[in-house]
Amino acid sequence: MKETTDLVCAVISLANGVGKAAADDEKIDITDTIYLMDFMAALPAAATGAELIPKEIATMTPPERKSLMELVRKKFDIPQDDIEGIIEDAISVAEDLVCLFSRVKKVING
Repeated sequence: MKETTDLVCAVISLANGVGKAAADDEKIDITDTIYLMDFMAALPAAATGAELIPKEIATMTPPERKSLMELVRKKFDIPQDDIEGIIEDAISVAEDLVCLFSRVKKVING
C-alpha cells in the first residue's frame, strides 16, 4: 500500500495546490509555484514503484482502504463527509497516471 498511498497523496497535493493557486485570481502563473511545493516534494516517492500500484489497488482490503482514508483525511484536513469521494477520485487518477507513465515510458524507451 505504500506506493498507492504515496501517489494518492501526491495527486491530492497537486489538486490542493492548484486550488490554492487559482483561488486568488483564477489564474495560475509562475508566482503560484509556492502552492505546488508539497506536490513537487511528494513526486519522487509517488513515481518510485508506480508499477506496483495496480496490484496494490486490486488487492486493497477494507482495513487498508480505511487506513488510507484516515491518513489522507488527517494529512489534508479533509472533512469526514468528503473523504470517501476524494479517495475514490484520487485512486482513479492514480490508476490513470500509472497507465500514462507506462505508455510514455514504452514510447520513449522503446
